[in-house]
Amino acid sequence: MKNPSSRKDALIHENPIFQNTFAFFDIPFFIQSNSYHLLEFFNTLYKQFISIEKTDLSNGSSYFLFKRKFDSEILQFRINKGKGIPISLKSNPFPMADSFIFNDVVKKVRNYYLIHALSLSFQGKGVIFSGPTGSGKTTLGLELIQRGFQFLSDELAALSRSSHLLFPFPRALCIRKKTIDLFERSNGFYFSPTHPIGDQRWMIDNEDFSKGSTGKPCKPNLIFLLSTQSFSGKGLDNEIPITLELKRKDDQLLSELSELSGVKYLSASLKDGFYYPRFRVRKSRIVQKEFIRICEKYQESVLYRIKAVNQTPNPNADPKLIPISKTVAALELFGNLQNVSFDGLSDFSSPLGTPPQILAGLSAIVAKTQCYRLVVGDLKKTADLVCDLVRR
Repeated sequence: MKNPSSRKDALIHENPIFQNTFAFFDIPFFIQSNSYHLLEFFNTLYKQFISIEKTDLSNGSSYFLFKRKFDSEILQFRINKGKGIPISLKSNPFPMADSFIFNDVVKKVRNYYLIHALSLSFQGKGVIFSGPTGSGKTTLGLELIQRGFQFLSDELAALSRSSHLLFPFPRALCIRKKTIDLFERSNGFYFSPTHPIGDQRWMIDNEDFSKGSTGKPCKPNLIFLLSTQSFSGKGLDNEIPITLELKRKDDQLLSELSELSGVKYLSASLKDGFYYPRFRVRKSRIVQKEFIRICEKYQESVLYRIKAVNQTPNPNADPKLIPISKTVAALELFGNLQNVSFDGLSDFSSPLGTPPQILAGLSAIVAKTQCYRLVVGDLKKTADLVCDLVRR
């Protein structure tokens, strides 16, 4: 794997002279910067979302990234005319800036159910793989694209509320180095990553990975809920691993969460300027609601809540395919929706409507699909299972 060329800013100005307009579906947004290099990163990451038409930003947002001319250690980030947020340039600033922008824009999308999932298509059939971070979605997706599947999104399953079609969301792929090494070793495929984005991760445009690999809107046909262990009712099945993404360490927040009954603090790490504390949270609506309430109370610190897997996929294990009810699938997709938020006061808000309205809409889409629990194991065998089912 070659390293991408690192380049310095050709120009750094006091005013934001570099700018571009993008749109996630019905939500336009504007990024300005006084650093060409910073804007170039977002032009690459959001290349497929660049808006070439004159855009009305009345229902969108503006994001400003300022690199101080005489301070090489601080990047200022601001949404609209809000308060500036300092980001350290000692670590890679791109993941934090992207996290601010992506999460803010996605929560405003109102015409699509946006679910944290890998989405692909095969001969006009839409396939959704929903699962927590670390369950192997990206790796499985790359293997299936090698087998003729088309890419819709590595990040979101975008389901239209009106047509019920599954739409592409072709944001550049953010791939771990170990995944790149695996494919170069096993498939002889050579990647050309364009940007390093944090610790051992690279950005690759899906069209660079496979020319013409982006699929078209299609009817969702199969839904796979990914897991890395069988559901035996033993051990850790009554707990959910949750990782928080914090702007900085917040001792008061960590103390309040750790004191909750049903919550166990495990460990923490620091990567790319973010602070990541990890917890195990009991599968109890009351406990999880209180956990969310405390996180929203400290919303100035908390960027994101990440449901993680109990364990990473075992590359030597046989995968398992378990049919599940459409009700179970709809509920899990609801839990993985990205365009919802919990404000700590009304508990729930979304441009999609109330929880019953959203669940009813998702259920209508899921009713027309086949649903399975996929326990991920050996990559080739897991892909074989999926291919056999899709080609029937």
